[in-house]
Amino acid sequence: MKVLVTGATGFIGSYITNAVYEQGHAVIGCVRNVSLGKRLNANLEYIPCNFSDDVDVDVWLPRLQGVDVVINVVGIITESGAGTFQAVHVNAPKALFDACRAVGVKRVINISALGVSEASQTAYNNTKMLADNHLLSLGIPAVILRPSWLYGERSASFNLLCAFSALPMVPVVGSGEYKVQPIYIEDFAAAVARLVEADQLDGHIIEAGGPAQLTIKTMHNSFREWLGERRTIVIGLPEWFVKWFVKVGDYIFKGPVNSASFDMLTRNNITDDVRLWQTTNITPQNMQDVLSIHPSTSADRLQAKLFFL
Repeated sequence: MKVLVTGATGFIGSYITNAVYEQGHAVIGCVRNVSLGKRLNANLEYIPCNFSDDVDVDVWLPRLQGVDVVINVVGIITESGAGTFQAVHVNAPKALFDACRAVGVKRVINISALGVSEASQTAYNNTKMLADNHLLSLGIPAVILRPSWLYGERSASFNLLCAFSALPMVPVVGSGEYKVQPIYIEDFAAAVARLVEADQLDGHIIEAGGPAQLTIKTMHNSFREWLGERRTIVIGLPEWFVKWFVKVGDYIFKGPVNSASFDMLTRNNITDDVRLWQTTNITPQNMQDVLSIHPSTSADRLQAKLFFL
């Protein structure tokens, strides 16, 4: 099959494109930076696109000629310039999905996020929901995947958590008992690749979590052990202080420290939904096992200690 993947040079998108290619499909990476795509995987075809601007159906129609399956992985965690939540999460995806219906694409797989729900009113959440709902309303073969925290090589959030874990005293929100279900990115990408030809989940919103529900405190301890650090004191920061800090992150840092991450974390990022793994016959790996298989290098340890500098 011919598969078009948007956001193919991002952390999640790059793993998905590689997994789909390894399944024997022809892959078109729809990206802002074609040269970066070629450096990541020279075997793929890349075409330029920009979700900040590509908000009309007519822009997408020629890109979809001969395409069987579309996987939309584009998403932002904070806004920057023309890259607003409305443009990137709503306007461009709606135009893409409408074009998919117009040309008769066989399946659309939309990567959303666990925690997107009516319970939250952040801009990230609301715009993600609008795109998810629009896709399902079109009546075309489509599945929406909402994974918990995805980690692996090239993950900015993984590097950030390791940096916090490497501090002399580790800060956490409140008691540090909020839970998350880490998914190794290679497991998730492999599952998405298998859905290219599987229709069992079409028409559904599928949540996905790793094999274990871990508290943030437990994860920090695992990262310290992985980095070769001894256990240390965990400092609970008041939620009001962290809320203020992430607001600063929204406007200044433009990274994984932001209101959207804080919102999903403090509502617990976990699920009992196992349909993705059952359908694709993939057993997700435990984070501790993944860390053991991939021991930290001197570069990992140095990066964690110097991250905030």
